[in-house]
Amino acid sequence: MTSEPVSLSNQIRQAYKLASLRHEAAKTLRGNDQVAYSNVVVTFAEQRKLEIQSFHNEYRTRVEVERKRLIDQAGEKNRNFQHRWFGSDKFDKAAITRQAQRNVRHHHESALARLDKQETDVVDGMLERAGQREALREKPKHDFEKAVDRRQGKDRRMNISRD
Repeated sequence: MTSEPVSLSNQIRQAYKLASLRHEAAKTLRGNDQVAYSNVVVTFAEQRKLEIQSFHNEYRTRVEVERKRLIDQAGEKNRNFQHRWFGSDKFDKAAITRQAQRNVRHHHESALARLDKQETDVVDGMLERAGQREALREKPKHDFEKAVDRRQGKDRRMNISRD
């Protein structure tokens, strides 16, 4: 499971982008778009809740599986043709357990970040489609305003002199 590292700046950027999209969606979406948006929010909230719940329930199992994978990886035959006395001992129990715990937490954080990214993409697409529909609805109004001479105040009521 190779993914980009979850850095603090990426997490903050993603959180602000998602929050601004949520704010914009709450402000601009109407009717069926609002219903679809609320369904998306509920769906991703449930997925996040399930991910967090499974992380807490299966944490020890995940750590043990990752620990076994790290032990297998450390114990595999290397091809660097060093004598075993000059190599390093890769079987530090505490270090392998700590690395397994770090890997499990990293996988959990990346899964949550992936859910946030998916929600951002879905909401962004919804806002874009809603904006295009709104522009199509407003186009005849703007075209009519351009075609009709809408003078204000005294200019509107002035008679054209026939001199």
